[in-house]
Amino acid sequence: MKALLRCIALVPLAFVSGVACATEPELDDDYATYEVSSDPIPLTPIPGADITAWTEAIEGLGIGEWSSSGDLIMDAYEPARAEPAEDPRVDEDRFSWTLQGTASSETADLIFTAKAVTDPDGGVLSMYCEVASDVYAADAPGGPVLFPFNEIRDLLQGCMSGSGGSSIGSGALSTWIDEQMNAAEAAYVTAEGGRFQSSNMVDAANSLVWFDSTDRQTSVSIFVDPRADAGDS
Repeated sequence: MKALLRCIALVPLAFVSGVACATEPELDDDYATYEVSSDPIPLTPIPGADITAWTEAIEGLGIGEWSSSGDLIMDAYEPARAEPAEDPRVDEDRFSWTLQGTASSETADLIFTAKAVTDPDGGVLSMYCEVASDVYAADAPGGPVLFPFNEIRDLLQGCMSGSGGSSIGSGALSTWIDEQMNAAEAAYVTAEGGRFQSSNMVDAANSLVWFDSTDRQTSVSIFVDPRADAGDS
């Protein structure tokens, strides 16, 4: 079955440009046009990542239910904004793991989403964690610091730290997410509770970790750089 995922469709953001796939295939700005003569570029399993360990870590958060637990991905699947996507010519089965639920904070309801894509052998190709919330200074008399950064931080760290990936350890990943959340909070305060955006990406042994935070949603995704040789990841 033709994989529905496009080759890494990351949108250019405030501080980090979108990630193209390689010198071949060449991509237009929408990351959707390929040179037909080049070979399809599949996503590579994240070193050390374990789907069972990850799903158990997600369940440990006690939020939501799985809507997909290893189901075959169909062509109607739409990757999230910062979720990695695969070259559509990759003719291999892909399986999805998706959970969504609502967590409450003192200032807002938080919509939590956890997603992963695996290959037929159970190799984890991508993991994506998101917390969505709309909170504005006008709704918070105490000022912009009432945005639920701590609750969002805890959910994202809990979602990602159980991945088992060896390219970036759970401790380092948790620390990195903490640093990005601090930067996002600083951007929010500077914006005086209005529209803000804070984005960053780190390359850990060819495993890319992408962070993006706005006044509407904050997400973290991890995947192996499709531009890297599989033997180097």
